[in-house]
Amino acid sequence: MGSPVNPPLNCASPVEFGNATIGAVGVNKTLSCTANIAVTVTGIGPRMAQYFSVSDLPALPLALTAGQTVSFKTTFKPTSPGPLSDDIYVNTTNSVANYADNTPIAVRGVATSLAPVLFISPNTVSFAGIIVGENPAGYDRAFIIQNQGSTELVITEINLSTISEAGPFLPAGTTIAGPFTFTGLPTTVPAGSSVTANIHFNPTTEGNFGAYVQFKTNGISSIGKY
Repeated sequence: MGSPVNPPLNCASPVEFGNATIGAVGVNKTLSCTANIAVTVTGIGPRMAQYFSVSDLPALPLALTAGQTVSFKTTFKPTSPGPLSDDIYVNTTNSVANYADNTPIAVRGVATSLAPVLFISPNTVSFAGIIVGENPAGYDRAFIIQNQGSTELVITEINLSTISEAGPFLPAGTTIAGPFTFTGLPTTVPAGSSVTANIHFNPTTEGNFGAYVQFKTNGISSIGKY
């Protein structure tokens, strides 16, 4: 509240980088900003510097008159799958009233993987406020097993435990862990697809219960708590 709101630079935003493959060279775009007023550019860089980077920067500080343009290259090189975003900040100084000191540029892209990538949503499922005997049929919650990679995901093992995420685990092939029953668990998930599985909870006594499911795949392993 009370901060200057007029941007000193006119920068196209958001900038869409499209798809980029994890482990590849990345996707490059040249970004340009035109000065709305006389400014001096003092710095250019991403907010988080995790997936987006800048290069080919001009010598800084760079004085611009109104109408002049500054350009630089931005690279989108992801390390994790899914939609990703950041802000590139162009920091400036100026002596004009009601103008801000920086201009953000929203940058967005989608990371893809040649290898299969397991993603579970949600990775924690809660059955809160259940009253024993209120619903003799029990209660159900769904969760999604997704392959965010570009090749088929093969699930080689599904291990259940009522103790912890690290086990000890129940015998192989078990689908019941205490009052929890898992159904619809797949053995494969096609590239870019998802499968919906179910957790059935039907306690016969009062108390707090927990079950842990561990997926081992030909891509990555993910541990979910239910």
